[in-house]
Amino acid sequence: MYISQLPGMDAEWFDTIADSEQVTAAGLWDDVQETAAATFKDDIISEFGKRYQVRQITQSVDLGRKFDAVNLTAPVAGTNYGLLIQTTLPDSQCSCSNLQKLYIQSLTFECDSNVANPTVTITFMNADTLAVEYTTTATGTGSSLFDVIIEREFSARRLYVFVSGADINNYETLDLSNFFLQNFGGINNSWSQWGSWGSFLSFGFGGCGCQAMVQGVSYDVATNTANTGSNSYGVSVVLSTRCSFDQIICGNKQHFASMWQHCLAIELLNYRINSSRLNKWTTITKDQAISLQTLMTQKYRGGIQEKTMLEYPGKLQSGVTSIALNDTDCCLRNNDRYQWKEIRL
Repeated sequence: MYISQLPGMDAEWFDTIADSEQVTAAGLWDDVQETAAATFKDDIISEFGKRYQVRQITQSVDLGRKFDAVNLTAPVAGTNYGLLIQTTLPDSQCSCSNLQKLYIQSLTFECDSNVANPTVTITFMNADTLAVEYTTTATGTGSSLFDVIIEREFSARRLYVFVSGADINNYETLDLSNFFLQNFGGINNSWSQWGSWGSFLSFGFGGCGCQAMVQGVSYDVATNTANTGSNSYGVSVVLSTRCSFDQIICGNKQHFASMWQHCLAIELLNYRINSSRLNKWTTITKDQAISLQTLMTQKYRGGIQEKTMLEYPGKLQSGVTSIALNDTDCCLRNNDRYQWKEIRL
């Protein structure tokens, strides 16, 4: 599907409305997609919100900075060290919720290094597919303590967080045992709550819960073997377990494609109508652009076109209403049901 397939959305005028920062149609298109994506996300939340309320943050954890510089681990070639964050067990058919995502706000790492300004590589890897989702580097200034802003969401249900580099002489120890984040509901992985009642972190959700299990890990690349435990080898993060409708959209793109196409058209016409460039597309035919945007909005959100009296149900409303979500999903809370009360006089 292409934006130019829609009536009036001729690609010939895209270049003519790009501003000095966008320069070309490609730069304009980047901005349109970014702003439209934010609008589309809010629209989806609002439309689903007529029936469901999503618990946008279900867990927030700071693993702290209680590093142990005495008990050190020397790096072994072919082994990665760090964290394993999971919202489901490996090879398990049970997921807490299809709406879950992991968010990493920041990462802190401390090691023993003989280099004045050591450099490390931070890697976020899908633990199931082994695909690298994000990687970055950090350099310490006269210190082997690293504070790195991440601010990213990850769709992986099981996520490795590794810190590596030739400048690491030894990994310091960070003991996670006090966090009680190493089980899925206590004894024998029973489906009660994640964590245990009365523990340091008490999770009150029933069912599978809506939190992540966090463990330290040393990962053997050659054998694809993960040895988990309470030591995260000096790797600490501030993380959240979040819920959003993004997973539904990304897993069913064809269903939402026409909605997204019209949302993009509306945003692109916004740029045309409000462009500071002077040409026929922004002056002579500006009224046509306004009328076209009104039509696109009616087809997207629903409404009646005044001249033709054609009524559009709205692609957004029709598409979202046709999806029935699991009422017991831990990420959702149903809106109050209708109550009917009859008073007899």
